[in-house]
Amino acid sequence: MWDPSSLRAGHPDIPETWDVTSDSLALWLARQVGAAACILVKSSAAPPGTGPAEWAGLGLVDAAFPAFAARYRGTIRIEGPAQGRVAA
Repeated sequence: MWDPSSLRAGHPDIPETWDVTSDSLALWLARQVGAAACILVKSSAAPPGTGPAEWAGLGLVDAAFPAFAARYRGTIRIEGPAQGRVAA
């Protein structure tokens, strides 16, 4: 669990704008900790063959996400609802 309280005073890598949401913050944190992958769980799956710019255009991620993605070297995935899966 990440407690971002240390960022209350801001951080130079994170623009203080409504264009930055938990999507971009997840990528920022993944980069900071050297994570090999960043997986976002969403209510909609990303269309095949699309990437961060298209996801932002579709409203799946925030407007700042493509810029954060450009600085992240790991794998980025969006996981949508599981097709045909039933929770037991």
